[in-house]
Amino acid sequence: MNSEYPILSTKRLMLRLPTLSDLSDIVQHANNPKIADATATLPYPYHKNDAVFWINMAEEGFKNKEIYIFGIEHREVGELIGGIGLHVNATHRQAELGYWLSEKYWNQGLMTEAIASVISFGFEELDLRKIHAVHFTKNPASGRTMIKNGMVQEGLRRDHVLKGDEFRDIVEYGIINPNH
Repeated sequence: MNSEYPILSTKRLMLRLPTLSDLSDIVQHANNPKIADATATLPYPYHKNDAVFWINMAEEGFKNKEIYIFGIEHREVGELIGGIGLHVNATHRQAELGYWLSEKYWNQGLMTEAIASVISFGFEELDLRKIHAVHFTKNPASGRTMIKNGMVQEGLRRDHVLKGDEFRDIVEYGIINPNH
């Protein structure tokens, strides 16, 4: 399967299928309450079985052509430092973009780089019409990263996600394939 799985390259990153050999990197970088607080689905504490679930989801999603999950490997460090993916809705030719990055690598433009590569992949390889994403209002940095990649704010959904025992607002962004 590895030979078939798309590998995306940027100046500083390689986006590839996460594997069991990445388990310790994934757990080390994802096991952070700040990351869990900024994402809708990452738990804290983040355990080995959470990483195994994510790796299996990547393999199954690719097999079914419904989910394309990439581990974000920092070329210089040689570690998996985050994840990014597209959950595809083939009927409507769109996908939801989701991502997380190790706190150690925040504010270095790495996620902006990764998002640009995944948007290109979605439009060029998957022939998507639209890619959309959301962020919690308490994580405006994520919105700035989306804007840097040409995404436009499309809306605000109040009390839309239950995270722990708190309902949270989300801000929606989207980008339409300019070649359609």
